Amino acid sequence: MAAEEGAPGLRQGIRTDFSQRMSYGDYLGLDALLSAQQPLSGEHDEMLFILIHQVQELWMKLMNHELDLAMDCLRRDELRPAFKATARIARIQRQLIEAWDVLSTMTPHDYLAFRGRLGAASGFQSWQYRLIEFKLGAKVDAVTAANRQLGYGLLSAVGKEEHALLATRLAERLPALLGKGGVPGCIRVETSGKDRANESAYYFMESLAKRVDFITDSKACYVSQQNPSEIDKGLRNKFELYFHKTEPEGDYLQYLPAFQAYMAFVGDEEEGVSPAPELSEALGGLKTLPQTRVMAREMLERLYSTAFVDELAAGVEYVAVNPEDGDKTYVRDEVDAALMLYNLFIIGPGMIREAQAQGAPWELEQFITPEESAWFSYLSDAEDFYEKGPSLASQRATYAVAQPLLDGLFDEVQTQVVEGAGEHVAKLRFAHAETVIPLAALMQLEGSRQSAQPGVLMSQANNEWRGGWVSPYAANIQWDVYRNDAGRVLVKMLYNEKELAFKAGCSPIAVGSFFYDFGELKRCYGYPS
Repeated sequence: MAAEEGAPGLRQGIRTDFSQRMSYGDYLGLDALLSAQQPLSGEHDEMLFILIHQVQELWMKLMNHELDLAMDCLRRDELRPAFKATARIARIQRQLIEAWDVLSTMTPHDYLAFRGRLGAASGFQSWQYRLIEFKLGAKVDAVTAANRQLGYGLLSAVGKEEHALLATRLAERLPALLGKGGVPGCIRVETSGKDRANESAYYFMESLAKRVDFITDSKACYVSQQNPSEIDKGLRNKFELYFHKTEPEGDYLQYLPAFQAYMAFVGDEEEGVSPAPELSEALGGLKTLPQTRVMAREMLERLYSTAFVDELAAGVEYVAVNPEDGDKTYVRDEVDAALMLYNLFIIGPGMIREAQAQGAPWELEQFITPEESAWFSYLSDAEDFYEKGPSLASQRATYAVAQPLLDGLFDEVQTQVVEGAGEHVAKLRFAHAETVIPLAALMQLEGSRQSAQPGVLMSQANNEWRGGWVSPYAANIQWDVYRNDAGRVLVKMLYNEKELAFKAGCSPIAVGSFFYDFGELKRCYGYPS
């Protein structure tokens, strides 16, 4: 290679004109890199501060790059390259630590000279650091540890508080019925028998006891719970409160056809029973929406390597087992994986007390954008809509399965109030979202009145159904029942503590009123007079 003209004295073969080809600076992007330091003050040491942190971010970028390789290799049982990557990661970590030695030459006084110009900026805001935390399992380990200590599927501290406050508000709303200071009354309690529902009953009744005198040693009313997650067998009613997983028998045998229709519609993944074709089509349609695929990949690739996401998209199956009841969740593509990740992210607000007990918030929301959160919230809502709610207009199975509970509500008013049995002043039932969602659809309550037409996907633009309204934390449906001296029985309903009309076609006692004659409700819902 000849020396360039006009460059005498340079060693032969050295090229100095790179105008027509890539240079060292071009390859490394040095113009951008070396101009990225923009001090906000005139203090000499601010340049040191900026450079150290920028170098740290570059090392962390490489660390994330190597972590992706190591995880991909481990998934393929390729241990040698995985060990090589982890060895490199260890050396990167050494560089990260040793960089602080250079920064230590800056005194606190030097730092304070420009710290005020940085505003709220903090190293804790480093996205790459949080990403490393997540990839190494620190965040997931924290959530897992909290759930293990709490008990998988059981009430969080926030959940306990919500049930306690719900009891307080009920007592304050009905002081004449539930006031403290008189003869202890019979409040009939029933649960699905599942640990979480038993806990709901425990924390509700524990709070109610501070304001209401009630019997605590009768199987016809309530038996005090020594263990929050356990309740007397006589207070369990799985046929009315866990109907979606309980095959009817005995006095409930009449509901067997509805249960069988429900199971045939939703299928049983663990038993290899596919959902009805129309349900599969609807759920499949949600997955194949372009926005679903794009957002699933963007969310996953923020945390995992492209190769792993490609593997998920190709149909490699993973199975997650619920430690509480052994139920399995299958991940068969990248959308399933993104939905599981979304469900992990939304745990945060409901377990804020558990995170605080560990010493720091989990900040899981940082791993998902607002747009992704809104979209996956819609997908989660849509799944519940199709599998538990109003679903498709061509079927009733998803909510007809709640008929035992609705019959129980009407029978309770008829027996205890209309016929005057008066065995208890209230009946409290504790169940699950899977109980409330189909009941609301069966009753055609606001938010659950509209099914989807076959071939038209349910969306937030064409349907009123929203999971946050239909079944929030501590979702509840309350019937207040009144009887006057003439024997007339009136019913007022509260849905999530808001006065609400019964379904269209039911006439209240006056325009704009929320009170209904019980005989009118029976007519409206098809019960004999």
